[in-house]
Amino acid sequence: NIPEMERIKDEFHSNGGVRSLGVIPGSVEALNRWRSNDLGSRRRLVMVTARPYKQYKQVYGDTVAWLDATGLIYDHILFERDKAEAVRMVQPARILGHIEDRGKHALEIANCGVQVFKVPFAAPEELISHPLIRHVSGWDEIDLILNG
Repeated sequence: NIPEMERIKDEFHSNGGVRSLGVIPGSVEALNRWRSNDLGSRRRLVMVTARPYKQYKQVYGDTVAWLDATGLIYDHILFERDKAEAVRMVQPARILGHIEDRGKHALEIANCGVQVFKVPFAAPEELISHPLIRHVSGWDEIDLILNG
């Protein structure tokens, strides 16, 4: 039921739940390798999240602490509920790809002209199709695409 789900989400964000999230195996290594393979140091890793930091002020600090604890080397974090808007914010920078698990966001981002690597989402969702959406099985496949 929706009120119960909202209560659980509220408790999660209010009590530092973001800091306790796990990391998808292989994700940090693949992204750090991709970033370090750029000899000209022009690649930038921008994290885009829909986490509600305006509603829960500690979510920003919790997210930064969580990212730092993972060892991920990133350049910037965008907190934006509308991920397509976040993509528009960084354009005209050349976006090499966006990794997304939610079909709705994947379609919105692909419609902005950006290649999307769509990873499986935990809950059932509609099969989506778009010329700029590439369905991948997970981080091993993304690592192969990014790092050869």
